[in-house]
Amino acid sequence: MKKIGIITICDYTNYGNRLQNYAVQEVLRTFGYEVETVANSPISAHEQGLREIFERSKKMKPSELMPNLLRKVANCTKKSIYLNAIYARKMAFKEWTSKYIKETNFTVTPDTVFSHDNCPGSAQGV
Repeated sequence: MKKIGIITICDYTNYGNRLQNYAVQEVLRTFGYEVETVANSPISAHEQGLREIFERSKKMKPSELMPNLLRKVANCTKKSIYLNAIYARKMAFKEWTSKYIKETNFTVTPDTVFSHDNCPGSAQGV
């Protein structure tokens, strides 16, 4: 049986993304392919924001840094309820995905493409 991979953004908080991934997988299976989805994990807005904050903070004077840091801590505290709800939703999507969508051991990130197995060139096999 021939294998085929689906490369898509794996957004574990988006119904349309997950259902489209599932539909493509099932259509390809009807054509006789063994189908796997490659997990594509682009940098999150949160991670990008943290990188930008870190870069800006290196350029600030200590007297400017403390008020900004306190404001960021206060904002993070306010967001905790929202983030907990997002996390619960993401876990529900991951559970559904693990049940209905076959994903590979490969992960695609902005910095790396590697296999979790001991394949040549992988993080473990280097």
